[in-house]
Amino acid sequence: MYLYVTSNNLYCESGVSAFAISCMYDYATNRPVLANLNLCYAAVVNQTRDKLIATTVHELIHTLGFSSSMFNLYIDSDGNEIGAASVSSFVPAMPSSSMRSNYTMVVTPNVVKEVSAG
Repeated sequence: MYLYVTSNNLYCESGVSAFAISCMYDYATNRPVLANLNLCYAAVVNQTRDKLIATTVHELIHTLGFSSSMFNLYIDSDGNEIGAASVSSFVPAMPSSSMRSNYTMVVTPNVVKEVSAG
């Protein structure tokens, strides 16, 4: 995979410290082969080292295909698209626990199989 890293404020909306997008995909697997990761300079210039690393790792994960915009491209071992509904599950916030934000959980058939086997 080729990764083009930039640091500018173009397309940086209020509250956005970074973004990543896959730009080109392998024909057979739909896996990203080219991506752009941008650190919004105005937002990250004063971040701590640990926060900057966490932000960068978060965006790198998106470049690898862990993004809701790519869930419809996931395939099974036979090369058939499995569909976004079979890839992710929405988990609502639980105010009474430490999970106070909504999030999406990856639940591909292989993930479910591995978790069930453990």
